[in-house]
Amino acid sequence: VTPEEQRLSPEQIDHLATFLEENLDFSQLLHILPPLSSPQGMADCRWEITPRPAGGRVRFGVARDEAFCFYYPDNLELLERAGAELVFFSPLHDTHLPAQVRGLYFGGGYPEVHAARLAANHSLQHEVRTFIEGGGMVYAECGGFMYLTQAIRDTQGTTFPMVGVYPTTVRMLPHLAALGYTEVTVADPTGLLPRIQVRGHEFHHSVLENDNFCHSPITTVYQVRQHGKATPRAEGYLYKHCLASYIHVHFGSNAAFATSLVSCARESPLSS
Repeated sequence: VTPEEQRLSPEQIDHLATFLEENLDFSQLLHILPPLSSPQGMADCRWEITPRPAGGRVRFGVARDEAFCFYYPDNLELLERAGAELVFFSPLHDTHLPAQVRGLYFGGGYPEVHAARLAANHSLQHEVRTFIEGGGMVYAECGGFMYLTQAIRDTQGTTFPMVGVYPTTVRMLPHLAALGYTEVTVADPTGLLPRIQVRGHEFHHSVLENDNFCHSPITTVYQVRQHGKATPRAEGYLYKHCLASYIHVHFGSNAAFATSLVSCARESPLSS
């Protein structure tokens, strides 16, 4: 159940606040928190945004509805500070992309819960696919990544066609597949994104049936280190100007990530 589906009343919020104040030792919690400094090798957590390039704001379509509902508010704020004009749309309810967008952001959520309705929206799927094939800038994470694959297969084995940019099917599991904080080094050999380091997290109940894209024009641009695991793994799948991953990146860990996405969208050869 997401916050959008169950709003708390002011009375409920007051009750929860009182419960926390009476049962948690906040002074002790603050005392044991680690200092807010960066681990060795990671970029400092900073929000500084370089001055926006001339040319006005860039229209950035953000998918937001019952299926795509997880966004760090910081991410949206940093995109705006980097020069994006955010325009919200719904892959469930809208049949067309917003006009004149040069970038798209598909966040996390629960596309598997709404897979049948997403699969039935052929016109929007076609426009997203055309946008990507034409060189439009797209950033997708977790649920958004699932939407861009060939299909989502639920735990009963029913398959629902998706956008089809990434040549793999997402298979839902009856248990948790991944959970934890991550540190990501972005090393893009195409030069689309700079070599930067960011932090984020993973949380999903699905796996890719095939993530070997060696015979396709897809480049892996993430080296992901997960807490408790020594060996990094390759992730972050770049196809043309579309970057998709299971990782929820927090742009506040390195604001250059947001700046890079907006700059890429600004230079995109396509607008819808």
